[in-house]
Amino acid sequence: MVASIKIEDMKPISNFVLLALQVDGFCQAMSVALQVNQPVGEVSADLLRKFIDEATRVGQGGAFQKYPEIGNDATTADLLAVASVLRSTLWAFLDTPSRGDVAEASHAFGLAAIHEHRRARPDVLDTAR
Repeated sequence: MVASIKIEDMKPISNFVLLALQVDGFCQAMSVALQVNQPVGEVSADLLRKFIDEATRVGQGGAFQKYPEIGNDATTADLLAVASVLRSTLWAFLDTPSRGDVAEASHAFGLAAIHEHRRARPDVLDTAR
């Protein structure tokens, strides 16, 4: 039997986490397109522009301001490169301990147990020690 989840029981996630998840999905799609030599269309370029615009709206500092202009002639590799940098930037800010977004993103991916273990035993996962 499959459990059903009611919309009203779901915990809302922040726009920042949602953007990080969307950019991650875009990177996955561009990676597949690149593997099979699939050219991208204007929709892909428009979507990445919207992600960058949203990131510069919600993010602070120079890391969110230095993205190249995305032209309609951009290749799949161009879009993937820019989107990958954006994804890494978003996730770097999600991993900041002062934000509650890490736990939020973890719950979305079902990784809450890993983060709970990390909080309980930071010495186990901390390779810098």
